[in-house]
Amino acid sequence: MLMPYLSQRTTSWINFCMVALLSVFCLGNGVYVLTQTPTQTIYTAFYSQLCVGNQTCNLQFNIINAVTQPVAIYYVLPNFVHNTKDYASSKMLIQLNGTPIDSNDASHCSPYITNADMGVSYSWNNSLINTGDIASPCGLQAKVMFTDSFSLVGSNGTLSIRRSGFINRFNREPYSAQRQWIDPLNEPFELWMHNSIGSDLRKLYGTIDQGLPAGLYNLSISNTYSYQAGQQKLVQLAPYQPGLENCFSLGVLLVASGCALPLAFAVHAYLTRANRISPTPS
Repeated sequence: MLMPYLSQRTTSWINFCMVALLSVFCLGNGVYVLTQTPTQTIYTAFYSQLCVGNQTCNLQFNIINAVTQPVAIYYVLPNFVHNTKDYASSKMLIQLNGTPIDSNDASHCSPYITNADMGVSYSWNNSLINTGDIASPCGLQAKVMFTDSFSLVGSNGTLSIRRSGFINRFNREPYSAQRQWIDPLNEPFELWMHNSIGSDLRKLYGTIDQGLPAGLYNLSISNTYSYQAGQQKLVQLAPYQPGLENCFSLGVLLVASGCALPLAFAVHAYLTRANRISPTPS
């Protein structure tokens, strides 16, 4: 009866080593991501409290020390619905990759399946489209795309905000200009459709690549987006670091996983040992 006991002990040690290695991996990568994630913000404003209805609002702020590196403009929607199952699953990736879908596939986009459901009647090239056709793209996520826009004016005039060159994931369908209500190659749309983690939806709007000299600035906001009643909206200006837009939440998730794995293993081992039945001597 010694061999089964040794085999069991060996298996337990192997499991422990695997959990320990995975825990160290998660903790190490989580700490690295958190230390690399930019936390500095140049300017933040809850503009939904200042802008009511469809209007253009102007916010002024002062920069004391010049920012020489590129500056990113982010929009943030606190406690958005992006983590719910209905929102995350309400799209068809094959459609976004340029393949037309049939009515069976389109059921995944329910209840926003047709152009009429999406509230659109023209393609991105201003061609009239059949409102009864399957929308391309379809689904809740595409329907509630963020529409507010921002412009920034400094002492030397309006600053250029770059809105492309960040992502390239999607493709157009055949005859896209006559069938699709939005161009899938539109980068603000691609960034919007990219999944995010964390309770707050934080998306890159664009970058000011020349940085920001010290001085007074006027941020103009075209307030057109309204999905949920009372939806809070923030605008943030922060140093731009490519690829790190959603890494803070990822870092927290990795650290939490690294801490939870040993705890879960210890609880499992305790319960297994408590319920173990000693073998009967033969």
